[in-house]
Amino acid sequence: MGSKAEAEVSYSQFACVGTGFSAIGLGATLTKVYPGCACDVPSALYSFSFEPNPAWSRVLPSSGGLWAYLEGVALKYDLKRRMSFGMRVDKCEWLEPAGRWRMAIRHLKTGTVLTHECQFLFCATGQLVQPRELDVPGRERFKGDMFHTARWRADVSLSDKKVVVFGNGCTAAQVVPAVVGSTRSLTQFVRAKHWILPPIDREVPDWAHALLRRLPGLMGLQRLLVFLAAEHTLRGFPLTEAAARFRRAQRAKAERYMRAAAPARYHDLLLPDFEVRCKRRIFDAGYLASLHDERLTLTEEPPLEMVAEGVRTASGVVEADVVVVANGFVTSEFLVDIDVRGVGGETLQQHWRQAYGGPEAYNCSVLSGFPNMFILLGPNAATGHTSAVMAAENSVNYALRIIRPVLEGRASIAALRADAERRYSDRMQAALRSKVWNSGCQSWYVTTADGDGDGGQTWNAMSYPWSQAHFWYRSVFPVWSDWEYQPPTQQHATSLAAMERRRASTLGPSTRGSRPWALSPLRTVSDDDATRMDDFYGNSSAASFVREACNGVMTLNEHNSASFALPPRALADHLVALYFDRIFYLYPFFHRPSFNRAYQSLWEPAGPGHPPKRPFVDPNPDLDPPLFMGLGSSLNAGADSIVFHCALNAIFALGCHFFDGIGNDRDTTALTILNCSKSLMTLDFLESDPLGVAQALLIITLFLQSTPFPGPCWNSVGIACRLAQGTGLHSETGGGRHPPLEKEIRRRVWHGCVLVSMAFGRPTMTMHASNIPLPSLADDEGDDARAATAGPEVPSRMGYFTQSIRLSMILEKILDRVYQPWRGKARRNEAHDRSNFDAVIELDSELTSFEASVPGFLAWTGGAVLPASGFELLVLMQRNVLKGRFFYVRLMLHRPLLSSLWTSHRSQAGGAAAAGSGSDPACSASSLRSSLTVQCGISCVRCAMDLLDLTYSTYETQHGTTWWWSALYASTAGLVLVMALSCPPLLHTSLDIHSLETSWGVCCAILAQLADLNASVRAEESSPALINAAQNGDTLPDLMAHFYPEDMMSDLGYLGLDLDMMGGEHLSWSTST
Repeated sequence: MGSKAEAEVSYSQFACVGTGFSAIGLGATLTKVYPGCACDVPSALYSFSFEPNPAWSRVLPSSGGLWAYLEGVALKYDLKRRMSFGMRVDKCEWLEPAGRWRMAIRHLKTGTVLTHECQFLFCATGQLVQPRELDVPGRERFKGDMFHTARWRADVSLSDKKVVVFGNGCTAAQVVPAVVGSTRSLTQFVRAKHWILPPIDREVPDWAHALLRRLPGLMGLQRLLVFLAAEHTLRGFPLTEAAARFRRAQRAKAERYMRAAAPARYHDLLLPDFEVRCKRRIFDAGYLASLHDERLTLTEEPPLEMVAEGVRTASGVVEADVVVVANGFVTSEFLVDIDVRGVGGETLQQHWRQAYGGPEAYNCSVLSGFPNMFILLGPNAATGHTSAVMAAENSVNYALRIIRPVLEGRASIAALRADAERRYSDRMQAALRSKVWNSGCQSWYVTTADGDGDGGQTWNAMSYPWSQAHFWYRSVFPVWSDWEYQPPTQQHATSLAAMERRRASTLGPSTRGSRPWALSPLRTVSDDDATRMDDFYGNSSAASFVREACNGVMTLNEHNSASFALPPRALADHLVALYFDRIFYLYPFFHRPSFNRAYQSLWEPAGPGHPPKRPFVDPNPDLDPPLFMGLGSSLNAGADSIVFHCALNAIFALGCHFFDGIGNDRDTTALTILNCSKSLMTLDFLESDPLGVAQALLIITLFLQSTPFPGPCWNSVGIACRLAQGTGLHSETGGGRHPPLEKEIRRRVWHGCVLVSMAFGRPTMTMHASNIPLPSLADDEGDDARAATAGPEVPSRMGYFTQSIRLSMILEKILDRVYQPWRGKARRNEAHDRSNFDAVIELDSELTSFEASVPGFLAWTGGAVLPASGFELLVLMQRNVLKGRFFYVRLMLHRPLLSSLWTSHRSQAGGAAAAGSGSDPACSASSLRSSLTVQCGISCVRCAMDLLDLTYSTYETQHGTTWWWSALYASTAGLVLVMALSCPPLLHTSLDIHSLETSWGVCCAILAQLADLNASVRAEESSPALINAAQNGDTLPDLMAHFYPEDMMSDLGYLGLDLDMMGGEHLSWSTST
């Protein structure tokens, strides 16, 4: 290994060796492609439970069908970019001090050896993967082509060739009927006998495909019935009299079929004299019928040696142009090509040879002395009667349950107890010795035990003696007493940080359009990655460390800085900087210098000769009383407090949303980080500094706005509002007792509570914000004196926050006077509707006045020019965000009238169709009220179009709002467009369909892009109809043909919207509603 390769050590939390069924099951390669290759387990069962396939063409899937299925699953779950090919894992070694696995990975083309480390190692290399060598001497003398079926040579034609086939098991029974028709002759050497059962394969008709696609639950029922049918055959495996009767009946059925289908001259060569099920059963795929072909010769004469012309036997030479070896695979061996070393350097083979009679594993996947490692389809995981894919899924489910305490940060290592492994292994082998595999036949299931002190007993490392239902139960309900968990340690976190420091130099400001770092919960080595050392895992390591660093967080009775795990300094600084660049000056809830001083102290050494870490202390020590400004400025909210670290983790999580270095996994990473805050939010948290707790909860609420969980978001800001009121932030009577800077921070927090509580159109949780003066324009960047003395037209970092509060006061009036949530769903009367109509006109005038009064550096009307300030990009972002909020508030003001117009039109159309009656006065063209309603509807639609144009021009830049607000804007505006298209009174005005369809295209582009980048937008359980339509590329008329706006309104609940506040049917002002 060269020095460069040695220096490059990449890291991911998970690593998986293998890319087949088991590996895809872990995340969510077929080599056997010989003619006739197919599975002998029904397709309904030989597939993932989480990804059923209604399109299987046959009952028993072909190799091509399986390949297409796996390819589709890998593409759907975006697994191929996490996989690597052209690589070989040479060694996996457990690093005891670090608590992780180190892998040596060889690039097969270049020979370069790469080093990768992971916390959890999954081995999914399969069972039947190593072809068995032909045990006939003289192979090198044969002049023709010879190959194993697992390495079928497509370049070798069998047409008009003399072919010899060794073997007559499952593979040969598929190959022979597929090729015999094209050969000149085919001689098959029978090495053993097998029970061949009647065929079960057939084509799946089109009508069955249609039913499986269209009837909910039918695929699940089909899978269950096939599973039960397979489990029924398990009754023939025990060595009991009842099982013997079952086997005799099956034997009679198989013998009748074989005698009827095979030529009589071959009966003695084919019919076994051992129990059914002692070897793996074969479903006939045309093999017995092919034996009637005059070109085929079946012989049991032993081959003596290979010669140049073919195969010599006691009777002479069987000439051959091509020899096909179909003698199966090496069995009872696992991971023999990888040097796997556990605790103390013990290898897998040493573990099995010294303590056991052969390969074994607890619950078929785990070994003592090999912590945090799982073998998928490991020893005894396979079955003789049902699907191995189910066994692989069970192993994955089991592993995820076992490592859950580690993922949640309550432990760093999961280790199996040695005595538990011994008990399980002894019970397994005892059960296997009482099954049909030990009834006397020679099969690949059973070998002779080679462990120390096993006395030549049989050893079965291949079969599972119980039902798959039993395996599922064992996997879903682990025996926790068989496991030992090592708690997180500072040494463990330190080793992770050391790994990242070697990569910290790669961390820098991200640029849109650059190749994203590949953070993933499942990461394997890729051929492409190996040719780009800058991208090989490497850059993913900084991001993936975030997750593991959070897992080191511990909640202790005595909290100190050593109790809180932090990401590497470079990564932490970058995430905090992103938060201050994109979020802080939109919501400046805390005093930045106080926070920064506490944050910097986290990285200062502590111990003998070093001063202890301290919270922020005001530079004027003579000030009485001292300043209490929450985060970073008091003992209970300082660097060593739970409150500070809750807020810091939320800041890290928000920073992840703007960090291109973690690619499309930013949602998962951010949620993982936020869980660190969640683990700290105990009663101790609520009993800390109330101002600091309110600030932390507001920051957490900002993050929760980006998730599809409106409940926690609403609850978090609700607690913050309660704490703010309990601290007296809502009143400044006798306010002289607070110093000016402290009073300023208190105002920010109070207005922040009011502002955030009305996010997404929720009614405010507090009394009117106007009772508390607005915060000053003085910011926290050292410009306080200039900002305090300058006029409102001078650019200030705090300008947006004050204008946003002003706008929120108008929004509060809209929610109170127009939507009136306190009325609930009570029926409105006409007098009440008229008063609300007046409120809309009055509040629209207030919005117009607000727009005209916005300071010049934030104004968007009249060709406003961005003034020089030294922070122009920040001002540009604030201007765009304020402009978007303004359009959204005005849209909310007019949306109930649009809804009223739309509902009245539908009511009128429905009434006319049913009874031929006249129209609703609210929609009458001669009605003044109707005309004004139409104008308000037009205003709502134009606001939606303006909002979409603004969002489209900024959502992929750094000077626009956050992606979750962009998603809200696009969804809300898109719904308005749909309602407008279905409301002719609007279309007959100055609006035209072309303009609407253009805006709809903009809406689709925004939603489709955001859904691709953010899991919260595309979450299946809350996927809005608008987003589905956007991703499908539906035009606006297409959408109207399938959906109704009220259906999509209910879908918008995923954004945290109160459905009664959406201006829907319950808010319609038509008396006919």
